[in-house]
Amino acid sequence: MHDIMAVIKFRNRLGDLVYERFGQTEPPSYRAAIGVANLLAELLPADMLATFFRVALKAADEVAKPGRPVGWSFDGHFGRKLSQAFGGFDKHPGLREAQVVGRILPDLLAQEFAAFIRLAQSALEQTAALPTS
Repeated sequence: MHDIMAVIKFRNRLGDLVYERFGQTEPPSYRAAIGVANLLAELLPADMLATFFRVALKAADEVAKPGRPVGWSFDGHFGRKLSQAFGGFDKHPGLREAQVVGRILPDLLAQEFAAFIRLAQSALEQTAALPTS
């Protein structure tokens, strides 16, 4: 989101949603993840950020499936899916940087990764004017 007010609204809403979930006992991993999500919001327009979150969830789900090919990692699968979703990294300024920054979230959040991404998606939906699909 290149509009600073949209980034601030996203940051505040995500913080509110995390507070609603945890209250005063917000885990440090969530505090760090909020910072990562805010950086992603600064790097990508809202529609791209929405796609980024969808691709991240899909990649995490696919990598976690039993019987997945040996050697599949979140990083590799996520990178391939993200590149496919946007037609390559070179076409969109900030996308490569967002991919690098976003790769930290699964390790940072472990089993809470999907839950956090869903909170971030909700915050984005509530604060950004996204095109309907």
